[in-house]
Amino acid sequence: MRTVFYFCIGTTVASFACCCGYRLGKGQAPWSPRRSYCDNCGHLLASWQLIPILGWLLQGGHCHYCGNHISVFLPTTEFLIGIAAVLLCNGSSYPMQLVYLLALATLTILACCDFFYCFVYPIFILGLLPLAFSHPLSWSITEVGSAFFLLTIIFILVIKYQGLGSGDLYFLIMILIVLGFYPTIAIILLASSATLLLIPFSNTKVPFIPGLAFATIIVLIYLKQKGALA
Repeated sequence: MRTVFYFCIGTTVASFACCCGYRLGKGQAPWSPRRSYCDNCGHLLASWQLIPILGWLLQGGHCHYCGNHISVFLPTTEFLIGIAAVLLCNGSSYPMQLVYLLALATLTILACCDFFYCFVYPIFILGLLPLAFSHPLSWSITEVGSAFFLLTIIFILVIKYQGLGSGDLYFLIMILIVLGFYPTIAIILLASSATLLLIPFSNTKVPFIPGLAFATIIVLIYLKQKGALA
């Protein structure tokens, strides 16, 4: 029962976070308008259409009213966040469960904004800060020097070559702060691999934050299963 509960909570958090990210990208407040609606025809959505994953499946991936395509990004994200919530919250204390759910919501909002609009609000990255309480951090001199070298390279890519955006830089700085050097390296490698795989299938610039968010979730789950996180 706990598995089902955490999965439902995770999908609900993801659904709300996707809505927030999508609205913020359009210049709207997450709470206004109060009811969800189809972006194509403007029709207010019924309650059954808002059920995470199931609502998309029941509509066949299209708006029930106008037939407009609904991005598969939404149910896929809801499903993945639901699984992540199960793996991170099971066996965790009550305060840490909230920390993980906040982190998942933050990653979802950031990924959604970058996926649909290719930009992020840096202020939302602060939602990852409580992850610092999930494990004790200890930095060696070697790790501090390596982290400084890594940030220097990323800064050059952002400023001189524009290979990364400023949002990517802020994201990685936060990950360095809350998870440490080696998890950050793993996240960069995973995110880069995932993003490179998508490039041949896209005619436009592939956003990097969704890959970073996905990789961060994978690393968090790995660390949790290894007992490195509370």
